[in-house]
Amino acid sequence: MQRMHTGWFLILVMAATATFAQTDKSTSHTYDGNYQIKAYELTTALEDSFDITDGQMSRFWYAWVNEDLALEKAVLNYEDHFSHGTNASSPSDVTVNFRFAYGTAGVYMLMEVRDDNWVGEEIQPEYQNDAVEFFAETHSAQELYQDQTLMPCIDDLTTPHQLTQSYFQVQVRFGGSQQIDEMSLNWWKPNHAPANCEPGNTGDGLVQYNRDVTFADAEGQYGIKVEILQTSDAWRRQEWLIPWSIWGGPNGGLSGVPATNRVAIAFGYNDYDIGQGDEATSLRWRKADPYSHSEGDNPVSYDAWGDLVFSEGLQTILDNANCTWDDENCIPSPTIRDISGIARNGKNIARTEYFSLSGQKIKTTDGQRIAPKSSLVLKKVTFTDKSSVTVKVPFATVR
Repeated sequence: MQRMHTGWFLILVMAATATFAQTDKSTSHTYDGNYQIKAYELTTALEDSFDITDGQMSRFWYAWVNEDLALEKAVLNYEDHFSHGTNASSPSDVTVNFRFAYGTAGVYMLMEVRDDNWVGEEIQPEYQNDAVEFFAETHSAQELYQDQTLMPCIDDLTTPHQLTQSYFQVQVRFGGSQQIDEMSLNWWKPNHAPANCEPGNTGDGLVQYNRDVTFADAEGQYGIKVEILQTSDAWRRQEWLIPWSIWGGPNGGLSGVPATNRVAIAFGYNDYDIGQGDEATSLRWRKADPYSHSEGDNPVSYDAWGDLVFSEGLQTILDNANCTWDDENCIPSPTIRDISGIARNGKNIARTEYFSLSGQKIKTTDGQRIAPKSSLVLKKVTFTDKSSVTVKVPFATVR
């Protein structure tokens, strides 16, 4: 009798535990206001300066170099943002920062990536190679987590994830020694009621995968514009324009800034180093992405969405700081570039030196900063053939 009583007791405990676990699972997804980042409004003139054919980042991004303006950006690294995948062989080699702006045409993005080992298409599937990942929604993150019916599969017992019927995803690879002019565009299939929550690559999966969309087709069909820039052997940039009309994929679309003044986003970087295995190291803003990756290798976070907040005008911030575009001590010239990449054109760098504008040599090995980060200095690159190039650069670029 005692044994039967114990058995019933265990059954009751197990049932209660299962009920609690299920309840806890469905209520554990909550909005976290700590994950939001500003996008700054651009004037028509600044929007017109966006150019993906000029070989340099657009004029307005240089405002972020002046740290006194305190413009927000998200900086991702292995220590704080590892989500899933194979542990990197040299995790300290990757740093990624994201900047956002917006205007009448849509949302502008700049991604700066430092990676000591650029990988093109050495592994398959190709999205495991070095690439920027970006997810976006037409609702705000707060709306998503308050009305979780917007994420139909959030508590699916087999394939839980936080994809929505109005999400879209853009992935752009950097390429290895050769630049890749293709991207992936993914979204929930329009008017599609899948049999289960499996995203799937084929068949009845709920996600429409569009692999290998050329930059030209992305611009022609969807208005998405992308430029990839190599500023040095270790540093590369991507700048994008995502038009309002494709925000949310074919199921969504916005005409401009929504009434909530914010939209849900998730983003990160896939880093692959030769010899690390068959899976990239994935960095994510919230240590997870909407596919719910992170549960396996590093189950520190399931929730993926944060908010992009449409903020004050960039020009207003500059005006309040008495900062003008032609003042190089405030906004560096758009012709300034890190020119160490010249070595790729058949010249090898012998040494790099820095000088004040008055000609005083600056020592950069003693760890002491002798000028504000927004100040300009002279960078002199001397090549092995004894030729040299000298340009003005922000002191913040001295590494």
